[in-house]
Amino acid sequence: PPRLLAARVSASAAARFLSALDLLLRMAPPSSSSDPTQRLAPARERPAPDAAPDFESYEYVGAASQLRHEAQSSHTTDQERVMLLLNTTLAPLVLGVLIGATAYVSNACAELLLRAKWGITFWLLSFPFGAILAYPLFTALCVALAAGAAAVSLWAPAACGSGIPMVKVELNGVRVPGALSARTLLVKLAGITLVVASGLPCGREGPMVQLGAGIGRLVLRWQSRLLSLSCCTSAAAQVRILDGDRHLRDLVSMGAAAGVAAAFNAPIGGVLFSLEEVSTHWSQSLTWRAFFAAIVAALSVAWLFSGLWTGIIASEGPPVLIPNFSGGLQYNVREVPVFVLMGVAGGLLGALFNAINGAINRARARLYSGAPLQRLLARWPSLARSAAAQRLLSFLAAGRRLRVLEVALLALLTSTLLFFPPLFYGC
Repeated sequence: PPRLLAARVSASAAARFLSALDLLLRMAPPSSSSDPTQRLAPARERPAPDAAPDFESYEYVGAASQLRHEAQSSHTTDQERVMLLLNTTLAPLVLGVLIGATAYVSNACAELLLRAKWGITFWLLSFPFGAILAYPLFTALCVALAAGAAAVSLWAPAACGSGIPMVKVELNGVRVPGALSARTLLVKLAGITLVVASGLPCGREGPMVQLGAGIGRLVLRWQSRLLSLSCCTSAAAQVRILDGDRHLRDLVSMGAAAGVAAAFNAPIGGVLFSLEEVSTHWSQSLTWRAFFAAIVAALSVAWLFSGLWTGIIASEGPPVLIPNFSGGLQYNVREVPVFVLMGVAGGLLGALFNAINGAINRARARLYSGAPLQRLLARWPSLARSAAAQRLLSFLAAGRRLRVLEVALLALLTSTLLFFPPLFYGC
């Protein structure tokens, strides 16, 4: 009937109107307040970044809000301008000093452990038949240091590996739980110190990138705490806290550049590495800040390391070593084909190394899964039901313990190769 149809149309229109009204109320800006800090949840009520239960995304794009509109249209006081200026200019300086000090601590501790290890070994070799005691002690020290580096990584699994993939993921906008936490930084610092002292062919260049990125996150936390003081209650200061993810992205990029500069003593190389390899966003202001942090990091390492053994820090001379290429070397045209062959051989050997490395990684993955042993035991059911086979399968299932054992075996092999060839050939 027409009346029933009109009633249904009216009810449908009323429902659409109420839903639209509810949507408009949700999109309406919050009521203005004299204190912009009241619109922000207290810091203790917001979940900490490291307490994220799973992978999340960063908010690198600032959303429009009433608070941001007030920050753009209002004027801050002189005290707040000074506070914001100090936090903006001091962040690269503090970041570079902290990364340089971290690199110095790692280098100094590894150098002390290496000198102690080789000093005891050479002291035992000075005695007749001292090699009988020197070899077990030398291998035991190398295995203990390497196994210790693998064991501490169990406390923070995000510290395993070089750390560069973790930094790339963070800069791509994915929050990885524990990737840049304080625990990961401590484990990373202890791990690279022990693994370098053990003699394994591992360097601190990649780990310094993750350490620099993690220190950048710590600097942002201290910066946010300064901006949370009672003197910084303007809308501009609070918007800067809301844009913490964007500032974290910049500080992580600067930290990666400063970490490479501290490891290689190359500030320009550190900035180029961060720009080309790990960062997804770059700007002109970020270039200057990253370069400043990289220079400060390289200077800090050089100055501190100059007084490691003498206790006197160098007060003159260029702390950042610049190689001198004015040696007057000349090359003959007949040597150019040799250089070309060397380059081709290096490329082929590099491709072969990558292929072997990939095959070894795939074999390790199959070994940790226990599939080869299960296929082997499937042929002998009686052997598969034995207690020894079950214990071996349970040991393989606990991949962490197997990885520590693997590192210990590699350290044993490396220490043997480091000990006997120099002993036999008098190197």
